[in-house]
Amino acid sequence: MSQLTTYYVGAGASAGNKIEEIYEDPIVDSLGPQVLHTNDEKNRHTYIKALHSSYEGRINAGERIPAVASMPFRLKYIQSRIENFFVSETLDIDQEILDKILPAQELLRNDFRWLIDKLNTHKTVDQLASEILTQSNNLEENNEEKNELQKQYEILKLVLAVYFSFDQLLTPTDSRYRTFFSQMCRGKLENLLQSKSKIVSWNYDCQFEIAFAEFMKYSSLAKSNSALNIGTRYYSPFDENRFGIEKLNGTSISYRKDSESSTFFFDELKLNENNASLRYYSPKVAANIIFNYLICRNDLQNVQSGISFSWDAPFEDPSIMRSLSIMQKTRELIIIGYSFPPVNEAIDRRLLQSLRFLHNVVIQDYYPHRIKSRLLTLGGPKIQENVNNGNLRIELLTPEDYNEFALPGQF
Repeated sequence: MSQLTTYYVGAGASAGNKIEEIYEDPIVDSLGPQVLHTNDEKNRHTYIKALHSSYEGRINAGERIPAVASMPFRLKYIQSRIENFFVSETLDIDQEILDKILPAQELLRNDFRWLIDKLNTHKTVDQLASEILTQSNNLEENNEEKNELQKQYEILKLVLAVYFSFDQLLTPTDSRYRTFFSQMCRGKLENLLQSKSKIVSWNYDCQFEIAFAEFMKYSSLAKSNSALNIGTRYYSPFDENRFGIEKLNGTSISYRKDSESSTFFFDELKLNENNASLRYYSPKVAANIIFNYLICRNDLQNVQSGISFSWDAPFEDPSIMRSLSIMQKTRELIIIGYSFPPVNEAIDRRLLQSLRFLHNVVIQDYYPHRIKSRLLTLGGPKIQENVNNGNLRIELLTPEDYNEFALPGQF
């Protein structure tokens, strides 16, 4: 069996990385400081990665703000950006498209307000989603209240998709992503694509895909997605014999309607030449996101969101089965910013206990000792036994120790 590194990734992978360039946005003036956030993930040298923190642009660069705490603010900011689109940015939009998306204005505004209000009384989006689904499953079929809860569950995923689509257009990518691709390629793209490294990620953002598009100067997110060999629960032309990213929670910017093919909320990646702070945002791209939102919103029963939660997965879920296969071949596990939260515990335990040939672990986190403790607990007696007898080495790194993504075989 060939050497295999897997990155296990979650929401904290970028936690604490300093933002060197702080940008201004006039819309933010009415809302307060703008919160920036970045996300990361890693590969087969297996990277488990988590993205936990965001950054507030007008306080000291690098001061960390939990992503959970910043999300209501970011939702309000994205809602304001969408409002601004409808008020002042539609002049150059084709009238046929404009006529189709204008009805979405009030719907979208109300959906954002609903989610913002809900997050005022719920600690996380996961908590809210779990509560809605639990209440729904506790009711009999063909119950009006059950139908409303099921509708709310799909609207929640849809609003998250719109939110992440706009947010990733506007937010600078973490420079460590491009550094990772540069170091993995070593001057030739084949060195990355033909490597056996894999990334198993719990994140439904598209930071890897966008960073790779920037690195390769691609103008299409779909092209980046294809090159990186992305696998999800609903999209799985996954080639296990080369580099790839398996996304356990799916991807935030796609959906399926009445077919196996996925549609992106946006695809074009073209830097805004008139306002660099807006990154890839343009009225044209905004119109496309809103148009796809309306398609989904008007047909919730026949649209499948690209986002999923851990409890959505059946036991034989294709994404989990591919991840199990990856873990079974993993000799080195690189865990980046992932805290092994209780909500994912059943799947984490299943994946970690399939690590038959593991001999090296690297943990990159602000609190690596906590992550090590969770790893030993969920990994079962075999991992603890291998640590005790010297057959498994665990390296702990904080951002102060090493502020890039660890590479296969580096530590």
